Amino acid sequence: MPAVGVLEMFLTVETARSRLFNQQQRQDRIFAVARDIEGICDLVVPLTRNHGVSVDGNNSATLVPEP
Repeated sequence: MPAVGVLEMFLTVETARSRLFNQQQRQDRIFAVARDIEGICDLVVPLTRNHGVSVDGNNSATLVPEP
């Protein structure tokens, strides 16, 4: 394999490695945000019930007034 081909191959591998690393960082951030949202929901749900409002467990963004 010519030297130019080897350099191109290394560049391609390095580009793929960098993209994978960036993707993993984005995925880690998404998981961290999801954990934060779950933690907030765990704090908010009992508080809403104390005020006569319940949160639908399947859709925590939806507030459902208690009957």
